[in-house]
Amino acid sequence: MGVVERKHSIPTLSNVLVSVSAGSVRIRGTDLEMEAIEVVAASVDEPGDVLVSADKLHDIVRNADAGAQITISTKRDDPRLRIQSGRSNFNVPTMDAADFPEFKADGLSAPWSISAKTLADMLSRVAFARGDQSTINAMCGTYLVSAEAELHAVACHKAGLAVRREALPSGAVIAAVLLPKLTTHLVRWLAETQGEVTVSSSASLIRFLAGDSTLTSKVFDGGYVSYGRVMMEEHKVSAITDQDALSAALKRVMIMGESKTGSVRLAVSEGEIALTAKNNAAGDGADEIACEFDGPATNFLMNADMMQAALASLRGDAVSLGFDPVFSSDDVRSGQVVMRAPSDPAMVINLMTMRA
Repeated sequence: MGVVERKHSIPTLSNVLVSVSAGSVRIRGTDLEMEAIEVVAASVDEPGDVLVSADKLHDIVRNADAGAQITISTKRDDPRLRIQSGRSNFNVPTMDAADFPEFKADGLSAPWSISAKTLADMLSRVAFARGDQSTINAMCGTYLVSAEAELHAVACHKAGLAVRREALPSGAVIAAVLLPKLTTHLVRWLAETQGEVTVSSSASLIRFLAGDSTLTSKVFDGGYVSYGRVMMEEHKVSAITDQDALSAALKRVMIMGESKTGSVRLAVSEGEIALTAKNNAAGDGADEIACEFDGPATNFLMNADMMQAALASLRGDAVSLGFDPVFSSDDVRSGQVVMRAPSDPAMVINLMTMRA
């Protein structure tokens, strides 16, 4: 699952603990924030534990012939792990298994289940709105929370907010801010997992279980922002346009855009959205696309990269841009643009306009 790093300041953590018992091999790796466990069926002659380089073990198994049997063994007078596959033989140095750290996961809640593909979709589609390492810790993470009859995946920082919603799975009670590294590995793992994943959590940990694979991780301490107080489902007026056309127009005008600010101006009027990007040193670019709009003409400045990322996370042919035609410095919400796809009601995106 990519939990173990190839190089680590603590040498033990670049290894995995291979535990052999009756009928199975259990492989455990950790970086002290996350722990991954894989269990595979095996024919076992003698049980035991060995600590071996995750990097070497992974490369040996990955490069073995498809369908080949892997045999691992040790000798009492040789501290190395012998790995055989076909005509290939390897002797890999080991460390003392007793030095491998325990990853305690006590006090987890009752488990609940959700489709692995659904959870992967929820987490991946809001990821663009997470803060970077310069923001408050929790804002770098993804908030997974049960909210009345829904399960929400939430990401936000000063430039925007994204919420992906699903019907609440039976028995689901959760409020956890997932670490950025966890979310990255989790999405990759879930995308390859068939069926359902089981979730349990506590105030400090969260665990995902699918088949013979387990991923446990710490979560951010403390709470998350009250996103429900600022999230807007719709705005005073809205313009509907083709999603691909808007994305393509953004890409074209930003050829001449200012890379430092990444800003693009949208001027919305009846039947048309005009996009312009200016660069004092290089010139400017402009484009126009058709839209459905019957409100008062207005214009606002947006971050082009955030807007492109938001468009990529929506599912559908059309996109709706909701906004306030009159900006007021006394009303924060007047500076928000609500982006939604009419055919994708589970996803809500709020982006902040930029100041000129």
